[in-house]
Amino acid sequence: MPQLDPAPWLYMFTVSWLIILLLIMPTILFYQPQNTIPTQQTTKSEQPTWTWPWH
Repeated sequence: MPQLDPAPWLYMFTVSWLIILLLIMPTILFYQPQNTIPTQQTTKSEQPTWTWPWH
């Protein structure tokens, strides 16, 4: 059965993962977002609790 022979696809599998890990992954990790979120604390206003009519 040809699908049990690892010779044709094992090489392509390892090469593709090496390309992803060595070339593409550092590029993605090096990316810095353009819009940075400010780190200041925002205060939330106290919302009144909902009173249910049947309670």
